[in-house]
Amino acid sequence: MSETVKAVVTAKVKGDKAIKVEGYDNFFSTTFLTAEVAKINKGDLVEFTYTKKGIFFNVKTITKLGEAPSSVTKGPEPTQEGPSCSVCGKVLKNPAYSKCWGCKDKEPKVAATTSKVVDDSAPKAAFVPSKYGSPEDIMGKEVGCAAGCAAQILSGAGLGGDTEAVLETFRVLFDGILTHMRATKGE
Repeated sequence: MSETVKAVVTAKVKGDKAIKVEGYDNFFSTTFLTAEVAKINKGDLVEFTYTKKGIFFNVKTITKLGEAPSSVTKGPEPTQEGPSCSVCGKVLKNPAYSKCWGCKDKEPKVAATTSKVVDDSAPKAAFVPSKYGSPEDIMGKEVGCAAGCAAQILSGAGLGGDTEAVLETFRVLFDGILTHMRATKGE
């Protein structure tokens, strides 16, 4: 079923493959009429016949009737409701702000500065930065590594059920491994 419409063109898709007309929210496909649509401009009064197939509105014929009267193409002047952007004048969605989102994004970012009072009279600790962390962090890593190594050695030892003997063997292994690690750290 075909329908004929007489309306003003409000938008054209690049390549002249679709148009939008006043009074309709959808676009009308003009894929097979690009030569005719190329002669039509935004604001022209046109008459066209279309068929609807699913969600598509396919234009079968289109004729340019001339330019629309200025009163038809020009909509009512927008009324300003609420505060506007201090930069571009756009109506703000949230009156708590003075600038719209677009203008706020364009302004340069300023890093927040904080002032700290430094007491130069206090003695400074001798801390040499390391790529491995602080001295306490390194010591903790050494202890954990030594304990893990000692536990791994004990897991295959097959010691008896005497808890004190197993614990003493662990301490001896742990101390020996930790001492060895610290002695060979610089090598």
